[in-house]
Amino acid sequence: MMANQRHRVFTIAGVIVVTTGFLFTPPAKAIFGFGDIVFDPTAVGKLVQQIRQYEQMVQSEMQLYQTTKTQYEMLKFNLEQYTNKQFWKTWGVALLRSNVGNRYGETAVWNQAVNYGQAVPTAWSLATVPVQTGEFLAREPLGNSSHLSSLAAVEIQDSTGQVSMSTLAAVRQQQQTNGQAINQLEQAALSGNPDDNTEIKQLNLLNAAQLQNMRMQQGTQAVQAEILEQLLAANLDQRNLHANALNTATKATAYQFSEPTAPANVGAALTNYDPQ
Repeated sequence: MMANQRHRVFTIAGVIVVTTGFLFTPPAKAIFGFGDIVFDPTAVGKLVQQIRQYEQMVQSEMQLYQTTKTQYEMLKFNLEQYTNKQFWKTWGVALLRSNVGNRYGETAVWNQAVNYGQAVPTAWSLATVPVQTGEFLAREPLGNSSHLSSLAAVEIQDSTGQVSMSTLAAVRQQQQTNGQAINQLEQAALSGNPDDNTEIKQLNLLNAAQLQNMRMQQGTQAVQAEILEQLLAANLDQRNLHANALNTATKATAYQFSEPTAPANVGAALTNYDPQ
């Protein structure tokens, strides 16, 4: 680009020299053969105007040349300043694997479940108390039974617990796999090799970093969704506890208002009491 600008400057300068030469041409013979010089004020004025225009063009080209040169020097300076990028290196935090103890087989496959997603239902069933089948539950009024609400809480927690275990294992596996890709991207980003610092490669590094960030966000969203599900199950359990307490208080208060509270026939009750 700079070579082209120099060529344009030299070309304009040559045009000015050639044009100026017309002012110093030898005297021409007059039409009638006399030694007079033919002088045209209009032509000379136009020639002077053209010379001034050429001068302005040369000045503009010189300014453009200086601006381009300054930008080039600045770009060269910036590139030279970032050849050593190791001071940008940062360190991540690895997600540790679960290592739960096992005394009597109650957590025999728990570590495999939360670390690798293996045997999740078995790990959950070994670590929890099962609900025994009761025929009386079938006769409970749906939507108005503390026993059925407790059963629902158990079933919901059984489901959310196993999903949480699978999600935790998936996040651990994702971090291990993505860690290798992140390390390779970091090596390329911090490289001082000129071949790794071309504009195209730097743009590719930016695109790769954005894609990796999107994948990490997917994992984060999965964890957040499962946390929300766990909070929902916990809130349901707490809600049922408060509802049962309120129902007990309501029944006790209703009984106090409907039944006499003063003692009566105490002697007869003690006399006829049979402790069999």
